[in-house]
Amino acid sequence: MITVNSSPVLSCRSLVKSFPAKDGRDRLQVLRGVDLELKSGQMIAITGSSGCGKSTLLHLLGGLDRPDQGEVWWGDQPLNGLSGNELANLRNRMIGFVFQFHHLLPEFSALENVMMPALIRGDGSRSASNRAAVLLERFQLQDRMHHRPSELSGGEQQRIAMARALMNEPPVVLADEPTGNLDEDNTEQMLELIFEIRSEFQTSFILITHEKDIAARCDVHFLLQNGQIDTQEFG
Repeated sequence: MITVNSSPVLSCRSLVKSFPAKDGRDRLQVLRGVDLELKSGQMIAITGSSGCGKSTLLHLLGGLDRPDQGEVWWGDQPLNGLSGNELANLRNRMIGFVFQFHHLLPEFSALENVMMPALIRGDGSRSASNRAAVLLERFQLQDRMHHRPSELSGGEQQRIAMARALMNEPPVVLADEPTGNLDEDNTEQMLELIFEIRSEFQTSFILITHEKDIAARCDVHFLLQNGQIDTQEFG
């Protein structure tokens, strides 16, 4: 059984974000005061229509972009005021990212892509390689570890992206459509692995998904619409 700690590992208050409109004069308001808390071992799903701001919210939570207004906190550390290097160090230590379009490095093998977060952290190449190989085997990619992304299917690339996100055993994984390129069988396999890792390491997940049945398996479902979120608890 998962024990959800009452203290949030990640939270945001009154997040507001806008972007320039196509006419160049107005601004498109994407987020209009979003509040969210993620606790240790918790799994949150965020759903909403295309273009509603789900990926924008994920980028703000992960420190990849800055809000117009509001604050993001990692534990008791506010992101406001951190330098670019400080944010990069925090992301490397605390966050595993799974992007919608993978962002695998095309010139490197699957093994090298998964190793990258540990190498950036300063781990030795041998220990990083061993850890990456274990993760790839867990995702049933042991026969593909020396292939480059162009030689892999979309589903294989997605699983490599998840393995890379878990490389440094981060307390939080932010995943943008982690099953978006997977068929039904591979989707179920990916979800089973996510839940196993959550149980094993008390990892917290925020999943962006269009699939309501996936959202229903999470602890909390946030529906993002009109720049704000509604919350539904699942028993």
